[in-house]
Amino acid sequence: MKIKFIISFIIFFVSANINAEIPRNSITNIKQLTWSEIIDAVSETYQYATMVTVLVNKDGSNFYYPADEKYGKLSKNGIGQYKYREPEFGGLSEYTGDDVSWSIDKKNNQICYGEAGDLIDEHLCTYLFEGFENDKKYLYFSMTEIEDFYARINQIVKINSDLSFDQWSYDSDRFSKENILYVHVYGSEAIRIADSHLDFSLSDFCYLQSGVQEKKGIYYFPNEEVGISATSICIYKDAYGQYRSKGKLINGMFDGNWNWWNQNGQKLKKVNFKDGYPEGIQIWWYWNGQTRWMTNFQDGYPEGIQTWWHANGQKRSESNYINGNKEGKNTWWDGNGLKIRERNYKNNKLVLETKYIYENGQLVSERNYKDGECISGC
Repeated sequence: MKIKFIISFIIFFVSANINAEIPRNSITNIKQLTWSEIIDAVSETYQYATMVTVLVNKDGSNFYYPADEKYGKLSKNGIGQYKYREPEFGGLSEYTGDDVSWSIDKKNNQICYGEAGDLIDEHLCTYLFEGFENDKKYLYFSMTEIEDFYARINQIVKINSDLSFDQWSYDSDRFSKENILYVHVYGSEAIRIADSHLDFSLSDFCYLQSGVQEKKGIYYFPNEEVGISATSICIYKDAYGQYRSKGKLINGMFDGNWNWWNQNGQKLKKVNFKDGYPEGIQIWWYWNGQTRWMTNFQDGYPEGIQTWWHANGQKRSESNYINGNKEGKNTWWDGNGLKIRERNYKNNKLVLETKYIYENGQLVSERNYKDGECISGC
């Protein structure tokens, strides 16, 4: 039986898969935090965030989900404890991350994250900003100093008297529930705003127009028991007839080739569907026209090579899938084209990991890990 494929990314561990979708131009008075300001902001706190991922909403819209984080105090060696979890939300089950630590890159003013067993020079780093929405200040994460944001911190609470860092306090659970409600409203409002940019009078039918109902991924007209079969064309307002999306629905399900565009006419994504599930080659683009992501689907699951690129055109990651499971080499590169990590999988299970360490752009060490323990090059 086919199961809808959902890609849910753990932002801080799998940097290759980040999809920044909180537009920078929607935030005012943006300021990049220095390393000391980052420490003041996150050390010994709980943080509750809105995060973004891709390919969850079948219509191609962003899926915002809540995340809980817990930061310990930096120790003398510059490493602090860190915990991450995603509450049950939007059909996704609860997820708790493995042991991870955090650190600071003072040279580049970044906050960094490492998996259990990582040395500090293996940590993956990101930038932290503050900015304002509707006169309220929030913190935002971005992979570069100029890209859009992939996460927004909605609330920060100081850790008081937790008996164990591994535990989440009663107050933390309460704030987590509040954040779930907040993110639900945030996502609904984002969809409402996006839909307000469409002119439904410019086409005979758009699957987003009022009067169309969506139930479990199937689109209906009111009081109808059979899903809609029609060609959908959604058009932006004040964009000279620029399409937002175009594709067919068969019995209420997406079918065949679907295309989405940005308001400036740049293509955003191209997805092929069969019986409502992804099938064949799928492509996503950055706002500048650079390819962001490409993969092949078979029976709703990834099959073959999946590739991500940085916005500057450098390859970001390459993974191989067989029947939806990772198999063989999975490789990551930084924005300068340097290989930073390689993982080998057998039937979706990690069997060996290699981390590449550089100084001034020159490779100085290759460290091999098995079962989370460094076995060579340490």
